[in-house]
Amino acid sequence: MDSVQAVMTPLEALPSVSPETCLLDAAEALKRSASDAPVPLIVAVRDASGRMLGALGMVDLLRGLNPEYARDGFFDAMKEQGMGQSLVGFFLEEVNLSPQSLEALSDRAAALTVRDLLRPPAREETIDAESTADVAVDLMVLRRRDYLLVVRKGEVLGVVDAAGVFDALMRRAVRCATSTDG
Repeated sequence: MDSVQAVMTPLEALPSVSPETCLLDAAEALKRSASDAPVPLIVAVRDASGRMLGALGMVDLLRGLNPEYARDGFFDAMKEQGMGQSLVGFFLEEVNLSPQSLEALSDRAAALTVRDLLRPPAREETIDAESTADVAVDLMVLRRRDYLLVVRKGEVLGVVDAAGVFDALMRRAVRCATSTDG
């Protein structure tokens, strides 16, 4: 089985933004990366010297639109597993997380920078560089993640995404199918 490093997108191939980039420009960088397939829909955040500070995906940008999402422990009790509408309504009411107008969200988006959203990657967002692609599949499915940051000794090397892992698995399946055909 291929290693995660063999199927990851190295940091150098990802679009990057600085911590001072505004949220709207970061979103534009994400949209541009979507047209540069097969690059994952994620941007690297680098300081002036080029050192990797973190990475942001679209959900990270959306999370930044409401400060309640950043509160410590906000999602600790939730497993993000198909909560019903009534439970969602109760939860929003309980934590006083009222829906905001598009105008309020737009104003917040214009005022935020990448630095405001940046946080160290959580354990469930990472995979060790020595892991195999099948381990990445397990982690993505069990953790409900579209991508994982590939790390070695705490340093982020790149990103492995579901599409890249799926392609690696399908290439292997094709090799297996053609080798058994005779």
